[in-house]
Amino acid sequence: MIVLVIAIAAMVFITTLYDALFVGSTDPGAFAPGKDVQKTHYTEATRPARLYIPKLSIDAEIETVGVTKAGAVGTPSNFTNVAWYEYSSLPGQPGNAIIDGHRDNALGTPGVFERLNELQPGDTVYVVNGEGKHVRFVVSEKERLPYDTKDTSDIFGPIDGNNLVLITCSGDWDKTKKEYSDRMLVYAVLVK
Repeated sequence: MIVLVIAIAAMVFITTLYDALFVGSTDPGAFAPGKDVQKTHYTEATRPARLYIPKLSIDAEIETVGVTKAGAVGTPSNFTNVAWYEYSSLPGQPGNAIIDGHRDNALGTPGVFERLNELQPGDTVYVVNGEGKHVRFVVSEKERLPYDTKDTSDIFGPIDGNNLVLITCSGDWDKTKKEYSDRMLVYAVLVK
């Protein structure tokens, strides 16, 4: 009987751990970008490759993601990388270049954007492309939005300027939905 109880407890623990590390949402890409999105033309040389945020000691590989089956912006495959949304602008080009990253996993293990909320106007962010070109941005503002915000045109719609939008989870964790209540958005403008 003791062996059965230990086996069941081990299965529950392993299932919970797996869910927390790999299945739990902590999905910064819950925003739906809209139906008329078009993939940005890029090559390996022009594709964003690394993100540097000196103030937060972030030096992260940039993955390329699209839209999930649920119609949301994709997210990085792990908690140390960030992801560039390939239906957004290339960093430095007109419009919003969108990069998201995880705040943490369901166990609270820190993700790459755990401290994103610490960025303030004037802080510097760099995106490096595949050929090593550094594109410099300066933070202009930040905001928190509910994760289920319907009007995302200011993020995904046609935008004037050459901007970068960094997105991660924020707010309270909903155990039932396996979702944070909000998204933290940090906006930055290109420095020419």
